[in-house]
Amino acid sequence: MPMITSDHRVEVLAKVPLFAAFSHRELRKVAKAAEELHVHDGDHLCEEGEHGEWCFILVDVGARVTVSGQALATLAPGEICGELSLLDGGPRAATVAVEGDGTVLLVSRGAFLELLEEVPSLVGAVLASLGERLRTANAVGANAFLAVS
Repeated sequence: MPMITSDHRVEVLAKVPLFAAFSHRELRKVAKAAEELHVHDGDHLCEEGEHGEWCFILVDVGARVTVSGQALATLAPGEICGELSLLDGGPRAATVAVEGDGTVLLVSRGAFLELLEEVPSLVGAVLASLGERLRTANAVGANAFLAVS
C-alpha cells in the first residue's frame, strides 16, 4: 500500500473535528508529527488497560470501541481516538478495533505533547473535546466518556 502524501495528510486532518479550526500551517505541523500505519480488518489499535503511547487518526477506515467486551461506539473515517491517554498517561479505558483495511495516522505521546506547545490552538481544541465528552458522559453515563479515551 503506497504512503499517503503530506498534502493528503493535511486534507485528512482538516476533516477531523479536533483539527477543523486549524490553519494550514498548523495542520502541516500535525501532519509532520504523524506516522502512517496500514491496518487490516480486526486489528486492534489499542487494548483496554494497556499503557497509551499513541493517538490514532482514522484516515479511510472505521473502528469499533468496546469496554469489557461490550460495544460502546463506532468511529468513522476522520475521527481520532486515544488522545486522552496521552494527556494523563493513564491506561486505555477501551479497546479499539479497526473495521476494514486502510490507513491510520499515529501521533506518539511525545509528539502530541510537543504539538500542544507548538500549536496553541491544539490546547483549546483538546479542552473543547474534553468538555464535549464530559457533557456526553453526564447525559448518557460514564461509559460514553471512557469509550473514547
